[in-house]
Amino acid sequence: MALSDLIPVLCLASAFTAAAALPCENTVAIADAVESVDYHLRLKPHKTRTARCTLVWNASDSTAGRSIVFDIPSVVQCDSRLGFVSRYTVFSGDSAIASGEFTGMYAAAEPGFSAVLRADGTGSSVSLGGKKSECLVPVPFDSGRPGLVGYTSDIALEELRNSLRYKSRPQTEFADCESVAAFEAALERSDDPREGVWHYLDRDLKEGKAFLGGEYTVALKATAGGGYDIVYLSGARYGADSWSPLMIKGRLRPTPFAGHYDLEWLDASGRALDRETSADFEIEGKVLRLNMPLYGGTLRFRRR
Repeated sequence: MALSDLIPVLCLASAFTAAAALPCENTVAIADAVESVDYHLRLKPHKTRTARCTLVWNASDSTAGRSIVFDIPSVVQCDSRLGFVSRYTVFSGDSAIASGEFTGMYAAAEPGFSAVLRADGTGSSVSLGGKKSECLVPVPFDSGRPGLVGYTSDIALEELRNSLRYKSRPQTEFADCESVAAFEAALERSDDPREGVWHYLDRDLKEGKAFLGGEYTVALKATAGGGYDIVYLSGARYGADSWSPLMIKGRLRPTPFAGHYDLEWLDASGRALDRETSADFEIEGKVLRLNMPLYGGTLRFRRR
């Protein structure tokens, strides 16, 4: 993904406007927070007329949400050697936040134009193109309020594909305590050397595969059977509105090996990371290390 794919709106003269509403037959409502969304729209271009299409998400019956407006050039506008040129503009509400254009090509046997919205814990984007993905556009996406997802077109086009897949977030859980102050006071009275408050120390993350969602402060609270709940207290940056103090951020489950635990961790978007994940304690129990090799790295916390 090149930064040059996005051109500041102030440098472009664009006649595109945000969509104010969507017809019900072209939208799906996602009521719950999601870990990931994959919406694939493929339309057959008109033979002689350019269509203007709007892909919308995070919308409601009364708000426009986020959207990308793009041209679907007609079949006759696609040169057999040079292809077609399509313009797009990204909106957040009624405000244009990015614009650009790209060249593409239709398949000769069955021309089609695709717009694919993908969002997960690593980011969100819309890919556009004819025979293949010819332009990748970063877009904002609120995974806590996905809302209505769908599209409109100013002329009727045949749908070649219109599919939506998403994965809901795990149900939100909270530590059983009336306030953060009461929770921390209870931890201070504990005789368990691992119960208590832990601050972010450092990270070892694989660039392009993982990023730091925040410099978290968490707490460990012992559970039945020798494990611990990891309780979020503060520090979220990415998706901060989705996190509240005392939410369960993860769990340590005991293994046959002393000081080593199986780990379940909820990332910044609420996605559960639990494949080949583990945790252990270092430096005389003063450092907690969370190991997530398949997801791109390691996080460490220090005891307060």
